[in-house]
Amino acid sequence: MTDSNGSLDVVGTLMQALALQRAGELAAAAARYETVLAVDPVQPNALYLLGSLRMRESRFAEASALLDRAAQADPDHPDSLLQLGNALFHQGNVAGARIQWTRLIALRPQLADGHANLSRAALETGDVAAALESGRTAVKLNPELAEAWTNLGNAQLAEGLLQDAIQSYQAALARRDGARAQANLANAMHRAGQFDAALAGAERALAHDPALLEARLIQARALRELGRTAESRESGEAALALAPHSAHAWMALGNACFDLDLFDEAGPAFERALQLDPGLAEAHANRGFLLTAQGRHGEAIAACERAVALRSDFAEAHWNQGFAHLLAGDYAPGWAKYEWRKRHPRFAPAFVRLAGPAWTGESLAGKRLLVHAEQGLGDCIHFARFAADLAAQGATVILACARPLQSLIARAPGVAEAVDRDLPLPPYDIWVDQMSLPHLLQVVPEAIAAPLSYLTADPLQVAAWQQMLPDGRRAGLVWSGNPLHSNDRRRSVPVRTLAPLLAVPGWHFVSLQVGARASDVAMLPGILDVSDALVDFEATAALVENLDVVVAVDTAVAHLAAALGRPTFLLLPFAPDWRWLPSKPDSTAWYPSMRLFRQPHPGDWTAVVEGVATALNGVSQRA
Repeated sequence: MTDSNGSLDVVGTLMQALALQRAGELAAAAARYETVLAVDPVQPNALYLLGSLRMRESRFAEASALLDRAAQADPDHPDSLLQLGNALFHQGNVAGARIQWTRLIALRPQLADGHANLSRAALETGDVAAALESGRTAVKLNPELAEAWTNLGNAQLAEGLLQDAIQSYQAALARRDGARAQANLANAMHRAGQFDAALAGAERALAHDPALLEARLIQARALRELGRTAESRESGEAALALAPHSAHAWMALGNACFDLDLFDEAGPAFERALQLDPGLAEAHANRGFLLTAQGRHGEAIAACERAVALRSDFAEAHWNQGFAHLLAGDYAPGWAKYEWRKRHPRFAPAFVRLAGPAWTGESLAGKRLLVHAEQGLGDCIHFARFAADLAAQGATVILACARPLQSLIARAPGVAEAVDRDLPLPPYDIWVDQMSLPHLLQVVPEAIAAPLSYLTADPLQVAAWQQMLPDGRRAGLVWSGNPLHSNDRRRSVPVRTLAPLLAVPGWHFVSLQVGARASDVAMLPGILDVSDALVDFEATAALVENLDVVVAVDTAVAHLAAALGRPTFLLLPFAPDWRWLPSKPDSTAWYPSMRLFRQPHPGDWTAVVEGVATALNGVSQRA
């Protein structure tokens, strides 16, 4: 296009090119921009518009070169700086993008888009504080800018401000719905432990875009947390169908296979994930946990060490490594790593930071020491033994525990007072989390002097139970633990599996099962059901004192029976808890009266019950 003098009409040509670009005729538009630049190589509008067109075509290197020339030709042109930052960002030059957007904000401090982009770039470079500041500025300047809310949510998520992130993502979603917005919100809800909501959000995202890998991975993770392991595996397989070379998809499949005890499939899935992304710390840590479950403790420790090398603050990897050390009987590093439970996402919410100084191993002479039972009932019973060691060092030990244990724990050696941990606490000088005691006391297997018993039942209740029970040999049965326990699916036994025990001659069986699965006793005809009378651990302890053996899964009643010194047959899954050292038939380090019956293969309770049935024949009746 020329003017009346035969010269190129730059303005007219640019307008014509812009109209063609808006109509989608990109090649024709580009040709006209290039015509202008052939005449005037530093024409800023032509450089900017052609650079923007190349951005639209995802030709980012060409775009950044053109936009850089535009910014040099007109340093005060904000759109050139905005788009130049975008082009550099798309090429992975985040630092360069951040420089351009900082220049943009200097020119236009009220431009919300610039602050929103700065938030994104700062987060990419690990500057979370700057990302939060820029994100908050962006939403203040333009509350209707969905991208600003999204970037602020990303920064809040990185800072661990989960509820704030959820609110920001909800604000973004209210302004622009779509698959990615739904996935962002679902991810934050998953991080916050709102697994049902996370699953619903992931499925809404997939309804928008069935090919969105991020949403499929969130779905797999949420299903796993909800215990829907078979569906989680299906979701992992669907993620792999979308992205066969995604390390995260392979890791999701490995996690689901592990939960299904398909160890031979989980291992190769984790290894494939690490082939694709050797820097994926989560895959190293998860593989370490699998190796621990397989009894390959040295390899497990090494795998977790690689995860920690990649992310020094990776609490799950530290905790997994501690678990492997403890199972290997290597207690010193195991207890030290076990302290990471306080930062583990699954366990951290249970910890209460008490007022006053925490005990770190200094002299206890003359101190009132509050021992806070931060975990389950069985853990409290197990570690109540250490009160005697603390008292021997001069402490007055106050043990804050769950109310059902209070009166029983009050009689444990070394306990001056047992209090309800959910009520106002009595005065104390220092405090300690109960599960930290082995670390602070430097407990090692060879130095554990396990007493035959350290808990006692109420004699009056013992006598009352004696009048109620049938004569002859008596065995108590427990088949289920707390269903909220993270490993309950593996440690609890289908009640019908115990039926062969009832055929062992000469025994009366009594149900010690309480809680949600107490009614399962109906599937074991002939067993005495006294669950209504087991109102607290005092009642259970008194009943156990009248039994010749307790047969139990790894739950609080097993700890109670063994702490009372009663013969206890513990039924263990193939991958047991850290305290039951592998390949040992007993637990003399902790409970001299306990025998361990282990699954030979994952899920094989039949072999365990057969072993118990044989062992019952050798149990003598209590005199």
